[in-house]
Amino acid sequence: RRSGWTRAPLRSESLLWRVNIMKVGIMTLLGRTYNDNYGGVFQNLALNRHLSSLGISTYTIDLNPFYNLSRDSYLRRFIKITKRKGPRYIFNRLRHEAVNLPLYRNRDMENKRHNKFNEFRSRHISFSERAINPYNIIDGDIDYLNDFDVLIVGSDQVWNPNFNEKMLKFMLLDFPFAGVKSSYAASIGANIPIILSDLYNSNLNKFHHLSVRDDYSKMMLEKATGLKAKVVLDPVNLLSKERWMEYAKEPDLKVKGPYLFVYDLVRTREIIPALKKLVNINKVSIVNYFPYSEIEKRLYHIETNSFYTCGPDEFLWLLDNSSGVISSSYHGVVLSVLFRKNFIAILPSKKSNLSGMHSNERIIEFLKQLNLEDRALIDVEKIPGKLLYEDINWSHVLDIHSKMREE
Repeated sequence: RRSGWTRAPLRSESLLWRVNIMKVGIMTLLGRTYNDNYGGVFQNLALNRHLSSLGISTYTIDLNPFYNLSRDSYLRRFIKITKRKGPRYIFNRLRHEAVNLPLYRNRDMENKRHNKFNEFRSRHISFSERAINPYNIIDGDIDYLNDFDVLIVGSDQVWNPNFNEKMLKFMLLDFPFAGVKSSYAASIGANIPIILSDLYNSNLNKFHHLSVRDDYSKMMLEKATGLKAKVVLDPVNLLSKERWMEYAKEPDLKVKGPYLFVYDLVRTREIIPALKKLVNINKVSIVNYFPYSEIEKRLYHIETNSFYTCGPDEFLWLLDNSSGVISSSYHGVVLSVLFRKNFIAILPSKKSNLSGMHSNERIIEFLKQLNLEDRALIDVEKIPGKLLYEDINWSHVLDIHSKMREE
């Protein structure tokens, strides 16, 4: 190879430093116009910028998985998911969608949000020149990927077994590639069925370096393939608060006075009583993710502002300028720590968590490492009324976090 690399032992921890790397491609669930998810954008931006800061020419592979499914394809996917997860999952999913229907946004809001995400990605993330659709690989796609010396898969749930088979094979690098195959903080997200064990095993055995972002993924991989992956920090942890604030921008959303930043994804209505208590005790307003309708605001007697249409840069500004944070998102919790914010992590209950309790474990695992596990709650009624006055020993926490980053 032109870069002069030699094949390293599988899962070598110092791979990137023993290879004369010219060009690295990051493969994750993101594209120039794909995946308007704050955590998905932040994890990729962090890994992309971190590698670039080391002098490595780094590009995120521009994923463009939009494709048209026939009715038969939809039916096959429905049957496949039903067989794998059971009818109870389908029922709970439909119930979840129905219950949260009033929280869903109109097209203008979706377009505004999408445009802001596109603008942020275009400005801050280096994407590959070629866009690739994993569901429809065309002539030249694999040749283009072979122009990279190293392909790094991760972070995010890139190896979720519930993916369409073509997407899963693509993320397992199940195609001819002459360079170095690696992963960083990849995640599984669900139990790997026995029928897919050979697919995971045959492809991941060809990786030079194998790392995942949580103990659950490590356990699932070892159970299904016998391979032992290294657990590493999510890429969001790789950048300091100062680095993150370089990407922050004051939003159009105007909030008067101090406010709580509420980034909840699954229990939006359940936490309303606790939010009302916090508002009354701490004399703050609420800036939350999902927008409540005017009818709901009157029904629940709560006044909120939604940041749903804010871009990732505005998200960072709002979090940094908040008086405190309540989040059911893993990345929301991580950024709260990096930004030294008083916070509470709301864990999905068994009723609200459709993907399994391991998503709870990911947050708990992170907080335990920092001796902050008391900040994680399932019972929303136990959210402390004086949240904003409960100081955290940030010197101790950030010292631990700094050592975790070094590892």
